[in-house]
Order: sequence, then structure tokens, then C-alpha cells
Amino acid sequence: MSASIRAVDNRGLGDFVEDHSGSARSFDVELRIEDAILQLVGRGLTNPEIVARLFLSVRTVESHVAALLRKLDLSGRPALITLAAREPTP
Repeated sequence: MSASIRAVDNRGLGDFVEDHSGSARSFDVELRIEDAILQLVGRGLTNPEIVARLFLSVRTVESHVAALLRKLDLSGRPALITLAAREPTP
């Protein structure tokens, strides 16, 4: 389990999402959230389970999953699960 997932499991994403100014820190926050979502998808969690785990809205999780599919040029969630399951966690 990566450090970001451990942190999220322990206290949600509150510490990661304070800055929405477009700064480098804000970009890093987006990457951490996306990484956390990718790892949880790889574990087979559904969007509602990810919402509960990360304390995010359903729409936010759906948007990140869609962005991952687009960025990775994958056709659907099963392909994303397969890819995420193969990726080593940092």
C-alpha cells in the first residue's frame, strides 16, 4: 500500500486538498488523488466504495476515473483494473 493510500485510509484527503490555486502544490494534490483512485480501482473497489474511503463526491471520483481512462487510452474500467493491479505501489 502506498504512503498516499495509507494517509487517506487514516484521515481522508483533507490534508491533500487545501490548495486549489493552480499552483504546483495543487497539481501535486490532483496527482495524489488520481493515484489513490487508481490504486483503489485496482483493488476492485467500486466508485461508491472509493467515495466512502476518500471522502470525495461521487462526481469527483467519476471524473477522475474517466480522466484515467482517457489519459491511459483504455476502453473501460476492466482494463483500468487490470492495469492498476499490475502496477507496483510506491
